[in-house]
Amino acid sequence: NLAVIEEVLANYPVDGIELFMSYQPYHFHPDQVETGREVMTHWIGEVHEAVKRSGNAADGSPRELVVQVPVSLDGALAVGLDVREWIRRDIVDAVTGNHCGFGKPDPNTDFSSLVAAARGCDTRILAAVQSRVNTDRIGESTIQMSRASACNAWSQRVDGLHLSHWFGCWPYKADFYEKLREIAHPDIMAAKDKIYWVSTE
Repeated sequence: NLAVIEEVLANYPVDGIELFMSYQPYHFHPDQVETGREVMTHWIGEVHEAVKRSGNAADGSPRELVVQVPVSLDGALAVGLDVREWIRRDIVDAVTGNHCGFGKPDPNTDFSSLVAAARGCDTRILAAVQSRVNTDRIGESTIQMSRASACNAWSQRVDGLHLSHWFGCWPYKADFYEKLREIAHPDIMAAKDKIYWVSTE
């Protein structure tokens, strides 16, 4: 709701707005997806305008609009999210590619369509790096798993990482801070152990 977003921008010292559009990515009836794309693009433009109109963040930097979308642009388009058009119109400051729902860490995620769409544009591309494994053997990803996911993203030339659900690791302990220190530095992780997995049927 645009009114809620405008209220937040007017009354709280936020750095911007992030729209999570990858958790339940069914925004329109299947028969109305094509017309829905135009409606959604218009709404994203309105949110972007509201963000920019609201002034700067507390540190003086411009407030930003970030959208989190399905990592596949074709998949996003199929549910009414024309992310390529948003980037082309410069109505999103950053786009985070994520799996639908509460995805588990996937060191094989392909961010290439997002990176290609933003080439030559001002929009930044962020890669979601999941933390929660949640199996009967392991809860949070190990540092070797996090390295694999982060290195995979950096190798595809993303602009940054989005630490998806890492807040759930509270209380933060030494192994959490160890992961946090490393994942921004692919050169440091390059020679260290990583754990990848291969998808199967």
